Amino acid sequence: MIKLAEKFDVLHSHFVEGKGIKTIAREMSLSRNTVRSYLREYGAQKEEVIKGGDKSELLLAMNSAPTYDSSKRGRTAATDEVIEIISTCLMENENKRAIGNAKLCMKATDIYEHVVNKGFHISYPSVANYVRILKDIKQEAFIKQEYAYGEVCEFDWGETKLTISGKQTTFRMAVFTMAATNIRYAILCRQEDTQTFVDAHIRFFRFMGRVPHTMVYDNMRVAVAKFVGKNEKIATIALKQLSTYYGFGFRFCNIRKGNEKGHVERSVEFVRRKAFSGMSLFGSIEDAGARLFSTLERLNEDKKEYFEAEREAMLPKMPDYTSVIRQQGLVDKYSTITYKQNRYSVPDYLVGKEVEVLAFVDEIRVRFRGKELARHKRSYENHTFTLNIEHYRETLLRKPGALRNSLCLKQMNEGLQIIWKRFFADNPKEFIQTLDLLSEYSIYQLETAIDKLVASGARIQLDNIKMVLGNKPTVYEFAENNEIERACEAQLSGYMREAAV
Repeated sequence: MIKLAEKFDVLHSHFVEGKGIKTIAREMSLSRNTVRSYLREYGAQKEEVIKGGDKSELLLAMNSAPTYDSSKRGRTAATDEVIEIISTCLMENENKRAIGNAKLCMKATDIYEHVVNKGFHISYPSVANYVRILKDIKQEAFIKQEYAYGEVCEFDWGETKLTISGKQTTFRMAVFTMAATNIRYAILCRQEDTQTFVDAHIRFFRFMGRVPHTMVYDNMRVAVAKFVGKNEKIATIALKQLSTYYGFGFRFCNIRKGNEKGHVERSVEFVRRKAFSGMSLFGSIEDAGARLFSTLERLNEDKKEYFEAEREAMLPKMPDYTSVIRQQGLVDKYSTITYKQNRYSVPDYLVGKEVEVLAFVDEIRVRFRGKELARHKRSYENHTFTLNIEHYRETLLRKPGALRNSLCLKQMNEGLQIIWKRFFADNPKEFIQTLDLLSEYSIYQLETAIDKLVASGARIQLDNIKMVLGNKPTVYEFAENNEIERACEAQLSGYMREAAV
């Protein structure tokens, strides 16, 4: 292919310097036919200009490579049979998209392998070119939209990886964006399921204080239950119930048309980058959530004037919906109930009994005969135990030796573990009894009482701890050979001698 700079050298050498085609071809290492073709084309355009033609055609000829007539060339490898196979593959792709199986569509490389397996000899570029031609890809035009306040809110999921307490954890981020003003709201979620989807909406409506007229979703599985044909979708029961309760309408984007909810598509990336690109290490999930919330406050700062306009145009909010999942559970021999492969402890007298399990997004509660008896932070790992040592009081009082290597001891509050190791390692039964105080006092109060006893030199035992917590002016029981105790005894003896005199 002749280079642009060489074109002008060819023209200049021939028309200005008067060199022949053979000389130009030799000096510039070009084919004579190429030089001849270019000069002929330029000469013809020049004649047209002289006769009054368009000068732009002459300039075009000076800036374009010589053209060659390829119209009479025939296909060699891409025969009619090959074109038919490619067309069939593309048609099957359209059918897969229509029923929601877009991820199973064949790419150009897959179609190439399919054609070769049929026994045809053809290159991958040839197949890729015909795939592109047959798909008839065109640049799509978009219509600028203008939204009224409170009318439309778009929802989408995003993914972010954060390090929590030294462990990398993948979160799903539920993001809401008001289409009229780009007011944003987002929360971190541990998984993308129906319960989380409902809970995210409850929190968003609570944040706004009102409800948008219309929610917009893509074809996410928690919102779309079934595809009917290419364009019709049937909503999930959860979405229908949520919509009916709050009174908002909803619509779905067309397949592979993320631009139809472009506000939230951009918001997912924008919020994630602003919140966590500079900080992704956190001590707890709560710390990460606080970081996200403070970022949203900052991003929404310049939209404060629009908040009221959005709210006034929105639907009134009903009392909060609930995302809780209720089910029955049987307490096993370890005094635990199981919810989604994870176990949570309950008081040990419930072993063998059926209880009611209330699963919230971030919490597990257990009831028995209408009374709540256990509450735990929900685990999103697999096959974990979440235990409260207080639930095993009766069992440990009967089997105190089991405490030392128990899992509930290892999961106990760090402050309580220190108290156990320093003062009760050889008396597990009294330690279990000491834990009963937590029903009336906080761990901080218990630690403070023990610190006072240590400072006074008193023995660390249950009765003395009770006295300090109860603030009773009772004489402590002192440890043997204690210096303070001996000093008190000596002083008391002196008083007695003086009284006798």
